[in-house]
Amino acid sequence: HGRVGGLLDALRLREGSPFSLIVGARVLGGATLIEAARRVQGALARLGVEPRTVIAFVARLDEPTLLLTVAALDAGISFLPLHPRASASEHEHLIRAASAVVVESTELDLGHLVDPGWLARMADAARQPRATAALVATSGTSGEPKLAVLSRKAFVVSADASTAHLGLRSDDRWLMGLPFAHVGGLSILTRGLVAGRRVVVHRGFEPEAVLDSLARHDVTLISVVPSMLEPLFSVDTRGLLSRLRVLLVGGAHCARELRREAIARSLPLITTYGLTEACSQVTAQRPGSAHDPDGLDSGHPLPGVEVRVVDGVIQVRTPALMSGYHGDAPRSCDEFFSTGDCGEIDASGRLIVSGRSDDVVITGGENVHPEAVERVLRAQPGVRDAIVFGVPHPRLGQQVAALLVPEPGHPPLAVMERARRGAAAALAGFALPRAVACVGA
Repeated sequence: HGRVGGLLDALRLREGSPFSLIVGARVLGGATLIEAARRVQGALARLGVEPRTVIAFVARLDEPTLLLTVAALDAGISFLPLHPRASASEHEHLIRAASAVVVESTELDLGHLVDPGWLARMADAARQPRATAALVATSGTSGEPKLAVLSRKAFVVSADASTAHLGLRSDDRWLMGLPFAHVGGLSILTRGLVAGRRVVVHRGFEPEAVLDSLARHDVTLISVVPSMLEPLFSVDTRGLLSRLRVLLVGGAHCARELRREAIARSLPLITTYGLTEACSQVTAQRPGSAHDPDGLDSGHPLPGVEVRVVDGVIQVRTPALMSGYHGDAPRSCDEFFSTGDCGEIDASGRLIVSGRSDDVVITGGENVHPEAVERVLRAQPGVRDAIVFGVPHPRLGQQVAALLVPEPGHPPLAVMERARRGAAAALAGFALPRAVACVGA
């Protein structure tokens, strides 16, 4: 990849690299991208950012935020991306946990280039073996937010493994439309940076607009969650999805019906399995291979990744494993990590994921922990008790549902309305119960 200074420099901007970002009508690449990053870095230096500083920002898919992210990766600044759909209280909790400095990408003073001495000092710190690239929010089985510490090495190793498995070509362009507060979206950016590929940024999910982006920018790879497939299928009257080289589907179970339709449409659908703690992809089907639509496998392990199943639970070992959870003792990537997901490995070495060992609800590719939602509901006036669970949904996979026990003397309709308002103020939109009823116990 034309790296300078070894493995840990692969996330830096390089002269002559074909890496670029397409954001709307703008193409940011080459000297233009490098100069923009140097101005962002100059602004961060003036804010007092140093090697041990963690910056936090809302991970919007817009030009200022993406430039901030690229500038941080290039300089070796650790960052905490905050989900745009999370509530202010959820943001505040993560910011406090990480002791992060909040940065608003649109308010940076970009009037001056960075001082080379500051940049060299940051680069030296970023070359440390366990130098952190990002703290990415996840959730434990209790629903309490955790921050997975992902090193620069983890992102580079993961990018190289994905490139080797998918066989990237020189003309590949990857559409970045997933939230990059999640590692699945962030990894699209880091893969493009490491491999030197063009990344097309698409904000929001309007199926027609996504298809227009695919056609307009000659996109060859796209990552989606299963709930995005049906809307894309319904509007793809021009067969644009069949022009892709890879249609990567992960984040949740992909139903047989969706797989069958993809094969009927001659789409290059590839199912994948990954997790935040392993820096995204762990297994994936191989491009160009024949896939059984009735088989529910998530493919073979990527190069350098080991997967085993112990007592029905999937365990992973890879150099891309996290350094640990922020605030906990560091962990070694030589150890197997228990994912909490249930599954098996078939005779061909393919991973089949069957569900969670805890009671997480996966809705539209987002993980919702019932206990976390229950705590919010129980805190609302008039709610004596609450239970939260998932119910089947044809597009989202599961939908969040709740049963409430009202306090005596509180009308059920009023209790449900207060509970809805309280939950909306405290939780991300995808975690809100969509089906609510009151019961006696």
